[in-house]
Amino acid sequence: MIRKASIEETQGRFSAYTEPTALRAGIHYAFAFAILSIYGGEVCPFLEELGIVELGLHLFVSFLLAFLIRPFLLRSLVSKRAPLDQPRRRFFVEFCLFVTVGVGLTVHNMLVDHFPMGSGLKLSIGCAALGLFATIDLVLAAERTTIHSCPEERDEHCPPRFTSLTRKFSIFSVTSIILVNGVLLLVMLRDVQWISDMGEEGMDKAKLMVTIEILVLAFVFLAQSINLVLSYASNLRHFLSHETRAMNEVCQGNLSVSVPITTADEFGMMAERTNRMIEGLRERDRATKVLGKVVSPQVFERLMNQSDSGLRLGGSRLDVAILVSDIRNFTTRTEGLSPETVVADLNIYFERMVSIVHDHGGFVDKFMGDGLLAVFGLVDPKTACERAVQTALVMQQHVGYLDEELSSPIQIGVGINCGETIVGNIGSADRLEYTVIGDVVNIAARLESQTKQLGASILISSLVRDRLPPGHLGFEWHDFGGQALKGKTGDIEVFGLIRNKTAPSAEPPT
Repeated sequence: MIRKASIEETQGRFSAYTEPTALRAGIHYAFAFAILSIYGGEVCPFLEELGIVELGLHLFVSFLLAFLIRPFLLRSLVSKRAPLDQPRRRFFVEFCLFVTVGVGLTVHNMLVDHFPMGSGLKLSIGCAALGLFATIDLVLAAERTTIHSCPEERDEHCPPRFTSLTRKFSIFSVTSIILVNGVLLLVMLRDVQWISDMGEEGMDKAKLMVTIEILVLAFVFLAQSINLVLSYASNLRHFLSHETRAMNEVCQGNLSVSVPITTADEFGMMAERTNRMIEGLRERDRATKVLGKVVSPQVFERLMNQSDSGLRLGGSRLDVAILVSDIRNFTTRTEGLSPETVVADLNIYFERMVSIVHDHGGFVDKFMGDGLLAVFGLVDPKTACERAVQTALVMQQHVGYLDEELSSPIQIGVGINCGETIVGNIGSADRLEYTVIGDVVNIAARLESQTKQLGASILISSLVRDRLPPGHLGFEWHDFGGQALKGKTGDIEVFGLIRNKTAPSAEPPT
């Protein structure tokens, strides 16, 4: 079942979620410290006056403090949130830490060194530009860690704060373009002022230095961009691998798989819809298994081959053989038994009888108290009567083997008839039953009732007898002549099955 991961579970996974990003965060902080220490003075003459050592010391202390308080902020602001809400929170925390370093240095330079606000804002823009790339990379890394550490955990629904991929790309693209171009513009303005102050002397060298400086900064941001592309491609590969793995398993019939929902975007929605589809297939599979137990394999196949519009009232005429069996004196037998014992006996009896019917190519249409109605001929009409008689014989022989399993011995009577019947759905539009209807069924039931009066265990109509091959199973048929059956205006010629001494005996069931 699809379930929601609790906040307590998320807190328990905090170390697995954040620690793998700690080293990555340290690299980003060290990289930002190095770039700003070297090129901080290139955007502002006031920062240049501090010198690379003093500026580097200020930056080192600021980034160190930010790095040290980072785990506490993540623990309190990120890990206590729902899993799918954590990436957005993490982005806010990580990016604010970089911006805070720039703002903190701006305030410090204004109060201590009496620098103008514009000087600190230039440094803040650099921190924000580098922080944006670092933050997105850290969020992607944490997201990747979540996929690896919790592959089977997922939320039931995507969170209300759904953010589309197009919006994410748009926000990142616009923000990164503004910040990167802002940094490059500040550097270029400072270099233009520096070149103009130098005059004609050393112009060529200055141009070369400026060109190298611009190229280095462009390379830095290009490398950051490539790193993000590779990081996102790695996450995308993991998303799609989970999706394709689940689809491959489903194609092979394994419906126990699921796709982890790890993002609140189109990929998370795709995973959610896939899980719902798999759950729907599970429900259909369960319904199919239940239906397969309620109806016979032949009926099940016929129903499954019909479309929804085909499951309508009505049926078709088919030439089949009908077998009706009943336990003799069942009402009297149950008077001294508890309901539980009666049900247990019937279950043992029907389990064996149904198995025999299925083994001979028939299907059980219905149970009528202690009676059973089976149909033969849906698959092979030509041998329907022969298989019905074989089934009746084996049923009679196996009843004796059930005496040790039942509360008391039983005897059964079997009636068999054949002919054209209506086979199809009856009932209402909301509740259908696949069954057989017609005079052929009624005669089979009357034949079964007549077995007790005629002292025969199996009775068949003359129609069935005429369709049996000569010497069927080494048994001789006793001609009981025309019999008046209840509900019939004319007599029905009836034959009873009497076992010959040379007839083979059935093996006991295993």
